[in-house]
Amino acid sequence: MCAMYIDKHLKRVLGAGLLLISLCLTLISLATFNSKVVTLLLVSGWGLGVAILFVGLQTWIIRLAKDDALPASAIYAAIFNGAVGMGAVLGAGILEHWNISTLYLSASLITLLSLALVVGSRKGATEQATMV
Repeated sequence: MCAMYIDKHLKRVLGAGLLLISLCLTLISLATFNSKVVTLLLVSGWGLGVAILFVGLQTWIIRLAKDDALPASAIYAAIFNGAVGMGAVLGAGILEHWNISTLYLSASLITLLSLALVVGSRKGATEQATMV
């Protein structure tokens, strides 16, 4: 049932994941609370958003690739791993000059930019990805 929802509403799923990530990172960066429970909930929300995003992106890639799903997945994995490495480098640079709150806020802003790109994407791109 979940897979059918993702297939039918791919753009919404990606948007929800990105919004959840950004919201949780923003709230973590504010750190106006001193509760382990709130921190646990925010980190869990961030993790859920990331999981939603990863599944949504992989679904999008596989749907668009159709018969070439295997090479497309390999390229996606390579780009994904490169992005993880680049994020680590950028994160280290931010931490070298600023604090952890700035890092979370920067990640939140980058995620919001990604959300804007998904929301602004052509309607046909996600529809084409959901056609089997």
